[in-house]
Amino acid sequence: MLNLERFYFEGRQYMKLAIFDFDGTLFPKQTIPYLMKSYIKLGYSKARYAIFLCKTLRAIAKYKLPFDKKYGKEQFRREATVYFIQLFNKQKPTVVVEFFHQVIPQMIKDLNPMVVEEVRQAKARGEKCVLLSGCYTDILKGIAEVLGIDYVIGTDIEWENISNGKRVIKDLDISTGPKKVERLLESMKDKEIDWNSSRAYGDSEYDRYILEIVGNPIAVNPDELLRKLAEEKRWEILTN
Repeated sequence: MLNLERFYFEGRQYMKLAIFDFDGTLFPKQTIPYLMKSYIKLGYSKARYAIFLCKTLRAIAKYKLPFDKKYGKEQFRREATVYFIQLFNKQKPTVVVEFFHQVIPQMIKDLNPMVVEEVRQAKARGEKCVLLSGCYTDILKGIAEVLGIDYVIGTDIEWENISNGKRVIKDLDISTGPKKVERLLESMKDKEIDWNSSRAYGDSEYDRYILEIVGNPIAVNPDELLRKLAEEKRWEILTN
C-alpha cells in the first residue's frame, strides 16, 4: 500500500490535475481489439496476425478459465499489449510509425465527445490535463496533441529493439491498475500538486486506484463494480 500522505498539501496554491484514462473512458473502445481490426483492414501481414492471434487466444483461455486465480483482466491486457507490438518484430520501426499514423486520425474521430468536453472544461479551469493509460505512448501523444493535453503517461516502445527482434516493451512501464498510481506519482514528483482539488476520470474497477487519490473522482460509463463503488462513495457518475 502506497503512503499518499506526503502527496497532499494545504495552505498554498498548487497545480490542479485532470487525469483521464484512455481505454473505455476518453476512447470508448478497447485499444488492442481496435488495433487488431485496423491491422487487417489496412492490409498488414495476415501470417503475422495469425501468430499474434494464437498467442492472444491462449491468453484469453487463461483469463476466461479459472485455473490461475492470479491471472485477471489486467494481466491479460498487459500481455495483449506486448503481443500486439510483437507483430512488428524484425521490421523497420518506420512500419510501426506508419501504422500509428494511419490509425490515430480514426481513433480521434471515435473519442467519447462527452469526455472530450470534460478535457475542454478542465483546460478552461486552468487544470493541467494528464492522459494516463497502458496504451502505447506514441498513440497517446498523437491524441494529446490534438486535444491540448499537457502530460502523457503510457507504455513506451523500445524502438531500437523492433528491427532486431529483442524485447520491445518493459513490463514495468505498462500502466495498468495500481501501477498507474506509481507511474503518475513518479511523473509528478517534482511538481507541487493539489490532489484534493484535482479530478480523475475512469470507467473500470481497475481505475479505482487513481480515482481514490483525488478529491474529485468521476466514473465514466462505469462497469458494474466501479458503478457500485462510485455509488457507495458518492462519486460523480457520467453516462452517455
